[in-house]
Amino acid sequence: MGQVMLYVDGMNGIIAHIETVQWLYELLDSPVGLNFCSFYRED
Repeated sequence: MGQVMLYVDGMNGIIAHIETVQWLYELLDSPVGLNFCSFYRED
């Protein structure tokens, strides 16, 4: 049972990661996202 739960958790993690990457790309496409990224990189 534990292995099945780990597998499900892994799939959820991958799906969440894909959604996060898509969200980041949407941010990068906007001027606000570009400003945020340049600000974030200075840290």
